[in-house]
Amino acid sequence: MFAFFVLFFFFFFQAEDGIRDAQESRGLGDVYKRQVSTQSTGNRKPSSMPTLRLSLVAGLAICLFQLQSASSECITATGVDDGSNGALDSGTLNLPGDVLPAILPLLPVGEYETPIQFRLIQHFSLVVFSGLAAFHPTSLDHFADVDQSNARRRCALSPANLTLWELQQDLAVAYGLYFAAAKLFPSNVAFVLNTTAVTWGLEAGFDRCQDAADCADLSTPWGLAYNLAEKMAVFAARDGWNADGTLSRTYNRRPFQDFRDRPYTPRNTPWKLKHARRWQPLLEDNGKGYMVHQEHVVPHAGHTGRGIFMSDQEHCSFKAPRPNIDYDTENDNVLARAAALDDTKKMQVELFDGKIGSILPLLFQWYVRTTGKKLSGYEFQKIDCAINNILYESTMAVWREKIRHDRVRPPSRIRHDMEGETVTSYAGPFQGIQTDVPAEDWEPYIRTMPHAEYPSASSCLCEAFAEYMRLETGADDFPTMPQFPGVPGPSFLAHAVLAGSSTVEPGQTPAADLTFAFFNWSQISHVCGQSRLDGGMHYEAAVPAGADLCRGIAAKVKASFDALESGNRPAHVVDFKHQDPEFKQDRCKTRRRRNVH
Repeated sequence: MFAFFVLFFFFFFQAEDGIRDAQESRGLGDVYKRQVSTQSTGNRKPSSMPTLRLSLVAGLAICLFQLQSASSECITATGVDDGSNGALDSGTLNLPGDVLPAILPLLPVGEYETPIQFRLIQHFSLVVFSGLAAFHPTSLDHFADVDQSNARRRCALSPANLTLWELQQDLAVAYGLYFAAAKLFPSNVAFVLNTTAVTWGLEAGFDRCQDAADCADLSTPWGLAYNLAEKMAVFAARDGWNADGTLSRTYNRRPFQDFRDRPYTPRNTPWKLKHARRWQPLLEDNGKGYMVHQEHVVPHAGHTGRGIFMSDQEHCSFKAPRPNIDYDTENDNVLARAAALDDTKKMQVELFDGKIGSILPLLFQWYVRTTGKKLSGYEFQKIDCAINNILYESTMAVWREKIRHDRVRPPSRIRHDMEGETVTSYAGPFQGIQTDVPAEDWEPYIRTMPHAEYPSASSCLCEAFAEYMRLETGADDFPTMPQFPGVPGPSFLAHAVLAGSSTVEPGQTPAADLTFAFFNWSQISHVCGQSRLDGGMHYEAAVPAGADLCRGIAAKVKASFDALESGNRPAHVVDFKHQDPEFKQDRCKTRRRRNVH
């Protein structure tokens, strides 16, 4: 039973294991996909909610009913009843017990480079959180739009209609994810989602809106979701990432291309490390004969990208100090750590390679074990959406500093400094540790990502996550949680790794099943950062610098979501309706480095 439970948290995201096109498609919800085993997936007649969840929902519904019964500032939720007048028949629907983890595996977020993944999940969270805010007595939507939030707010159903009330929320989440996917991904994703929806009793799938007029009624789940997805799309077009390529080209557009008048250009060519401290594009291949030299991924994101709850002044206040690196000593340390790789370290490197597939499943595990509630409710989505916003804001902060410092990666420097020498180190997949590795042949354990080395984005993101969870729970150590059956001891979060499940050395690593046990949030942050050193992707200074850089972002975003829940506007909210979509000026307006031209 222990093994079965922790297997849900087996990781699926790998952000650095090869050229993106060579990877198998991995959707965002792969990290949720076994979560369904903790909730009912059967027909919702009768309700299969656990007793605890039912009592909590009942208490909330009674509270909402009392709060809203005396108020006229709400609308009656429609669209789901006995199937008459174009409404869905609640008696024929067969939604899973938790719709979020049922849909998310179908979304190909993992096909994108790491920083873009956090942009995507932030935009999905925007729609889901705002949709559930419409069922909350006070919460504002993601953009703190008071008028629109009140215009969407549902009148709570009586306690006797709890199942219908929950069904309305689940449909709002499901339609929200569908419409958001239709905006953010190619049409084939929408086709897959529609096919899934038919199995849930939605005969026409999610495709109820041929145009805006078909979804103009905000009282329906699809009308609510369509409205929020449209609002998200407006922000996505103005968030400064150039996601559709329209800011850089009129025709034959290149999504996410650096569109500035003076785009980033590396100081070094792929063939010569002329500037020994500066980033150098590395050679990659897909194992099928195609080879390519790297382009720095979204170098503009930290300069032109816009968040929601942090002003330009706040964003620009997060800075990493100039590193002082003794590369001779550090090269030896990198090689020594790679020579000390064992199965545990290898799988920790792979685990924390994808933050969405590591820290977020640990979050889901913590929530399910401490509350017994599902992931598609407002309470969890407030936490999840806050974390996604924190990761998004942190990504932009660390990306700005990567470009500002423009530091070289270990493979470039080791090949340059130790040319002609042989070293003792990890020699590549299935090769183990060898004593005669030519320095020119040396590679880290996993893919070296196409962006500058300093500071570490991984340590930044993991520490920002840990900081939020310490603030949210009021402690670093985990609270008392139901223990895994047959495993006594203090409360911990677990991540299971099956024998042979490595994506770098499949079938061989690890030699036996492993279980990583985490006892506090700081340990998660520490192991995450250390794994970047063990894998050979970073020099030592980058890891603490990344963690230090992003401390403080969580507190700002958490305060914003607390304000939203209480119906108040946060201290800062982006005015995306009026911001300049051209973004020709960097947020921090600092003097450009010579390599940005």
